[in-house]
Amino acid sequence: MNFGSVAFFGSCAVYGVGDPDGLGYVQRIRHRWEAEPQDIKVFNHGVVDETSHGLVNRIGAEVDARMPDVVIIQAGLHDAMRTGAAHHPTAVPVDAFQKNIVEILKLLDGKKIGLISDVPVNDTSRPQRDESYYGNDDIVLFKEVLRKVSAEYDIPFLDLFAQVYSVGDHRGFLNDSGLYMNERGHEFVANTVVTFLKDEF
Repeated sequence: MNFGSVAFFGSCAVYGVGDPDGLGYVQRIRHRWEAEPQDIKVFNHGVVDETSHGLVNRIGAEVDARMPDVVIIQAGLHDAMRTGAAHHPTAVPVDAFQKNIVEILKLLDGKKIGLISDVPVNDTSRPQRDESYYGNDDIVLFKEVLRKVSAEYDIPFLDLFAQVYSVGDHRGFLNDSGLYMNERGHEFVANTVVTFLKDEF
């Protein structure tokens, strides 16, 4: 790895929801790396329930304040949320999500950036929270936007959705909500993201 600091931006998964002991995959990485001789700094900029609209409004100033060597962005889950009914529009339209991601990349021009997708949810239990509906078909749509933009801008992309699916029943990585990762899920993602960072940066 050729960097001394990395900042993670995103919503609930980055913040660490669902992992009361390890405090989320980002904190798991932080505890691991800051205890090693190279002492890589890890910054957690997760905001619960945030969409790409919120992220595009804050990321420039927060990156300028921290000046990390690498910026990792995980986005899409709450953009894909539908409120009231499963057939209602997503919180952020797919084309607006793509515009937000592109705008973020322009704001961070010159930075080393990686994009990572969200993991699958248990969409057999809907709504997962209040009147909010989350479905894997929608999450895949937003994931593919990240893949497309990463290819166009030649930046690394990690398909966490596919990585989690590849191990079998992904519901074992989720807590009772069916929406957020549990301790097992956060540990799996921590290990996967560490490999991604080592390979790409």
